[in-house]
Amino acid sequence: AGRTELGFYQLAATVGAWVYSVVTSVTVPALPRWSALAARGGLSTVRRDMRLRQTATGSFQILLAILVLFFAPQILTALYGPDYRACVTLLSVSVGYWIAIGFGCWYWTALTAMGHPGMVMLPNVIWCALALTTTWVLISLTPIGAVAAMVGQVVGHVGWVLSYEVMFRKSIRLETTAGVLEGPDY
Repeated sequence: AGRTELGFYQLAATVGAWVYSVVTSVTVPALPRWSALAARGGLSTVRRDMRLRQTATGSFQILLAILVLFFAPQILTALYGPDYRACVTLLSVSVGYWIAIGFGCWYWTALTAMGHPGMVMLPNVIWCALALTTTWVLISLTPIGAVAAMVGQVVGHVGWVLSYEVMFRKSIRLETTAGVLEGPDY
């Protein structure tokens, strides 16, 4: 798509995918540790450790977002050349979902470690539904084009984090009140 609106969207989305991959890869080493802790009944330790890690990656993403907001034209010019400065708005909007990823990336690991991998499904469905609906409404009702799709991504990811938080709290509540889940865990 080159230097078209679709090409600019793809560029911003590709940078976002790279950010997502880097951030979520730091969660993998926590899985065996948290699984062992959860199996021994150390849910408070799992919760505390997750919150500390979540705060760290979320804070890092906020700092990264601030840098991108201030230096997006220079970053795009350095990476892709001056023709891609038109991508500034899309890249600037995309940092909203980078922040959401920074806070949300730990939930799937924690839920899986606690023995509730089925609780991962609903937040992903919510993300998709919100992203698609928001994008469709904005593209249909506004002239903002590809920015609408990026706003849809941000709204979807915020819904993803919020629904993951609900699932995480539910999982903790189930584990502390029942000790073990009976039946499906979703």
